[in-house]
Formats: sequence, C-alpha cells, structure tokens
Amino acid sequence: MKLYQNIEIPETFDELADCVQKKHNSTIITEKSLENRNRFANMAKKFHLEANTLTNLVKENIEFLERKKECIFLFSAHQPNLLPYSGIVRKLTLMEALKIRLAATSSIPVISLFSISDEALPDRWVKNAQLPDVMTKDGCFGISNPEIKKKHHNRLTGYGKYTTKINSIPKPTPETLSTWIDRISSWIRITLKLIRRLACENGCQISNEQVNALFKNTKEIIEVLEDSYKQARNYADLNAFLLSKIINESFGYSTLFVRYSESKDILKDEISLLSHDYERYLEASKEALDKTNSSSSDIELAPFWYHCECGGMANLLFHKVESTNFYQGDCINCGKNHKFDIEQISSETGDFFSNISLRAIPFMIVYFEGLRPDLFVGGNAGLIDYYPQAKTVVGKLGTEWPVIGIWNPYDRYSGIGQLHAFLAYKETLPSEMKKKIFKVFQDKHSIVDYAINIGLKKTSQQWLDWLRNKNGNSHLESDVCLDSVFAGKLDQDFFEFLRRNLPSAPHRLTMGEEM
Repeated sequence: MKLYQNIEIPETFDELADCVQKKHNSTIITEKSLENRNRFANMAKKFHLEANTLTNLVKENIEFLERKKECIFLFSAHQPNLLPYSGIVRKLTLMEALKIRLAATSSIPVISLFSISDEALPDRWVKNAQLPDVMTKDGCFGISNPEIKKKHHNRLTGYGKYTTKINSIPKPTPETLSTWIDRISSWIRITLKLIRRLACENGCQISNEQVNALFKNTKEIIEVLEDSYKQARNYADLNAFLLSKIINESFGYSTLFVRYSESKDILKDEISLLSHDYERYLEASKEALDKTNSSSSDIELAPFWYHCECGGMANLLFHKVESTNFYQGDCINCGKNHKFDIEQISSETGDFFSNISLRAIPFMIVYFEGLRPDLFVGGNAGLIDYYPQAKTVVGKLGTEWPVIGIWNPYDRYSGIGQLHAFLAYKETLPSEMKKKIFKVFQDKHSIVDYAINIGLKKTSQQWLDWLRNKNGNSHLESDVCLDSVFAGKLDQDFFEFLRRNLPSAPHRLTMGEEM
C-alpha cells in the first residue's frame, strides 16, 4: 500500500481487489443509495439506446440495478476527450478486471458505472488528441477540433481559453470528420513508408501480412468513429459514444455509461444538502487546506457552476450580507450576472439543479454519498491536485470514502510511431534530436494508436492478462509490454533498445512482474 498524504493507494492488483472486497463488507448501503442506483440505471439505458451500445451484458447490469439489490459498486468518471487517450480507457479496463476477479470469489454481483462529465469546460484534451510522430516539433502528431473557439485566459477560474460547456458544442462538421480520417490515414502511410525503408537498412523486414493487419485495424477504428458520429447529437456525445462503442462492443465489457447532465438531478437532495450546509462545507475545506498544506484561491467559490443561457457557465461565489446567504457570479463566456438566495434553493426549486455542474471536490462528496461506491477509479492528476483535500472534507461531512484505484503506467509496444523513433535513433543525429526522439516514449497517446498497431480487442485482452497475471500481483505502476502487429526481429530489436536505454526497462519486459 502506498500513502500519498492521507490517501492510501493499493500498489498491486491483488491488493486493490482485497481492499475493494473489504470495503464492501464494511459499507452500510442505504435504501436511498439503492434507489439512486435504480434511477441511474434508467439514465444508463437511455444513454446506451442512443449510443446503440445496449448489449446483452449491459442490459443485464441495468436490470440488476433496477431490482435495487446489493452489489459491489465500482465507479469512475471523466470528461469526453477527443479520441480519448489510453488512460481513460485503462480506467474502464481496471474496473472490468476487478469485476472478473471479484465475481470469481464473491457471490455478490459486481457493477461498473462510468459518468461522462459532458457539462465540463473543455481542456486541451477535449479539443486535441495525439499520436506519436518523431518528425514533428514536439514528437506528437495532432488531431484537433478547430470548431472549439478560444477566449482570453480567465485568471479567476483558471480554466483557460475554452468557456463553453462540452455538451453545448455542436458535433464537428462532416468536413472536420473527413479531415481527421484523412490525417490519420496520411500519418500511417508516411510513417509506414519511412519505417519500412529504415527497417530494411537495419536488416529487418515489415511483411505484407503485417501491413494488411495494420490497415485492417485502422478500418475498424475508423468505422467505430464514423458510427459514433452518426449517432451523436453534440460534441460530447461523439466522444462519449466512441468510448462506449470501444468498451461495450469492441472490448465486450458490461460497464454502464451515464451522462452527468442527465444523472445529476437524481442526486439533487444530496446537492441541496451541501448547498444549504455551505458554511460547514467551507469550514471543512479550510481545515483540509491546512492539513494538506495546500493553497487555493477558490476557497469561497460555490460548490457548483451555474449554466448560463449562452452555453457558458457562471463562476458563483458565496456571499453573506447580514442574515442573507447567497451565490453570485458572472458567466465566464458572456459576462451575464447571476444571483441566487441560498435559502430559496431547494430540491423542489424549478430547474435550478438541472442548470448546475458540481466542482471536483463537491462532485466526490455528492456522488460518494448518493451512490456509496466501493471503489473510485481515479488518476494521478486528481491524486496530486485534490484527492487529499477531498478526503478530509468528505470525512468532516460524514460521507463514506471509497477505495481509490489508479492504474496509469506507460505501455510499451512497437507501433509505427514508436518504431520510427527507435530506427531514427540509430541514425547519425544531433543530441537535441535524440532527446526529442525519447519524448515519443514519454508521452501517452490516443487509444487510436493502440487500435491501429495492436487492435482494439487485443489491447483489451493484453491489459486484462497483465492485470490478472502472476496470481494478481501485477504492480499497478509497472510499465506494460504489449504485442503489436509487428512481431518478429524488428519488434525484438525495439524491446532490446528499450531495455538498454530506459532505466527501468528490464522490469517492463516480463508480464505482471513486480518492480
């Protein structure tokens, strides 16, 4: 077990599974939480019908939650990134591996739920995706949505250039979609031509069979993207549907997806309680900042944003004037001022709760209280930025804190971008160029890179095999070695290069071995 400030993080898959089982055994599930889960099942059914991913396994999980029965409940969430990077897909794979493991040792069903944060403000990963390319300035080949417009950086919110909710952004034009597909295809053709020449010069060959497998994989992921585009009604849906199609269809997982925008109303009692108990929440937040030695300029922000009619969001602050407590703030997109008397806000107040988006820590408070998950699969950024503070606040407010699972190492595989970097390194190059080459191995790339070079189903299977290998003792921080379509001498030379040039590479080349 690793301790980061006040957060315990299981280090092996076996340890994580044991922690989740123990957490479930000690958790008291309430009728309210079972009812909330039941209503989330309805929202999941709506999502999967619209995404066209209502598989038999998904139906079974929905029907189970509708019966309001006890289960081991696994939960995660993320904004709908463009052609999502592997870390998001890995969260869902970790939940699936745990589901398989726990189902084999427990008579209690295991359900996984993933919330799509479709009302978040975009960051650069919502606008951009990246593939490895040593010929570019920063070692990344970019796929971008030019229709997401920038505004000047907002120093108050820290959210930067994009001020419109993701689900208020229209899905890209057909021309933009065609541009993405053309750019991916061009990147493959150019890179493949270069590595075939360089491989030949180094006594290796890339066979026609390997090239055919590469293009077959490419055809599959392009079809998934095109199908998602047809089903989507906005930009958030496009990316969410793509993720669901990969997870529920290509990977064959039973994970349930819900839109945050549709499911938050289910937890309006929990949100209302947090809003009315704001001063206690504020006191707990200040104590958390002191305990974690953190600093924050947003300590008196409301627990949520308010949605403006323009598609942007108002950055509300808490105010107390004499005996009146209220939230007030300006929309960061159009500047309109919004003001709400806290005493007049209740779970029965019109559409108020339909027009808010919880901030990160309040999201954890509300969803942990409302759903009582046994596990929350998070990420390294959240661990560094706010989990320690969130745990202190959650504890002060009397909410259950779930097990936190994180699995976000580097994957090592011989894709076309990685092979190009490896073969280029053998050339006579300036030292600065060689430094840039290593950036290819230090970045994490879109799931599209895995789909092309490994195949979607094979990526899932190898991730699951890694986690479940060595009797479940796979180290969750160890890098993962994956087989690509380029099996053979070139692939062997590539991994030998990694072993010699990356400090911990010897540990990365044996599946599931602890570091």
